[in-house]
Amino acid sequence: MKALNLLTNTEKGRILIELFPEEKAPIIAAILERSQYLKEHEIKLRQQWADGFITFDFWYSLAIETEKVIHKYRYNLERSSKVFSDQLFYGHMAMFTNDCIVKYADNRTDHPKFQKMVSVLFG
Repeated sequence: MKALNLLTNTEKGRILIELFPEEKAPIIAAILERSQYLKEHEIKLRQQWADGFITFDFWYSLAIETEKVIHKYRYNLERSSKVFSDQLFYGHMAMFTNDCIVKYADNRTDHPKFQKMVSVLFG
């Protein structure tokens, strides 16, 4: 196995979901909810956006792209850790996926080992 600092986002995503397969469906649901929230509150969020590193338009496009991938590959995402990690942790989309998973771990699950692993991999 590679050293942690040498793992790609795709590899980190696969490790996480292979260790905690029961979290796969809730993570997918959380990503879709977050994307939906961005769409429903676009005007308000756009006005409040203060992240100088990433523009709101870029973040919004990542959310939409991630949502499209989930709708296109949903069946396989839920059944294969390889498809899950290859599709949701590839390229820039990994930034949105990582953020959703960190927020999911912080706010939506009481699974301490999962929370620690998310912190180790994505913190």
